[in-house]
Amino acid sequence: MTLSLRRQHDFYRVDVSDEGTGIPPEFHSRIFERFSQADSSDTRRRGGTGLGLAISRSIIESHQGEIDFFSTLGQGSTFYFKLPVSMPMENPAPAPLSAKGHTPSSKYQVLYIDGEKSLFYDINNHLSDFCKLLYVSSKGAASLALNNQAFDLVIMDWQLKGEDISPLIGTTIDAPTKVIILGNEMPDFRPPNCVAATHLKSRLNISALKSEVRLILKNRNTREAM
Repeated sequence: MTLSLRRQHDFYRVDVSDEGTGIPPEFHSRIFERFSQADSSDTRRRGGTGLGLAISRSIIESHQGEIDFFSTLGQGSTFYFKLPVSMPMENPAPAPLSAKGHTPSSKYQVLYIDGEKSLFYDINNHLSDFCKLLYVSSKGAASLALNNQAFDLVIMDWQLKGEDISPLIGTTIDAPTKVIILGNEMPDFRPPNCVAATHLKSRLNISALKSEVRLILKNRNTREAM
């Protein structure tokens, strides 16, 4: 087994390579799913629950990183993950909320949950002047982030990779936190009160979304100051 660490622009990359049997191509799309095992037979050489890679992905994505792999049958596999280099000291983390809301220099903390990252880039570009967005692509990573950090707003695709993650609303997502729902289809459930807006991705006007986000956060601050 070979382990390597190197820097790539604004990321550190760690590679773990072996010269094993490789991973069957038909299993590639499921390898990061919970309880997935390429060899689930009773005679496999090593035991395991099939949770290790799913947990690894949740942890890495919660730190704004990425994990992936490549493999060739009969030759081996390489798993790698990338984590962002620490922010420089001249850009400190936003100051915590006071009883009257945010200080002028702080940014709102927004959790963005989506299986696809393309829309995130556009939304982040529009909101970055007053919001700091954390992107996660799985339900596990979203739960981990929500349990470890307070967010002012959650923007989420309720059909995350075909999985209905709407149960996060009202459970893991605390009541004071507002939610904006995105999707390729409109939700087939009655949104609770914490849902401030719903949008079809195909019709999303990001400039209008920016104004909507400003209003939601302004109203939140007004209520907190009362």
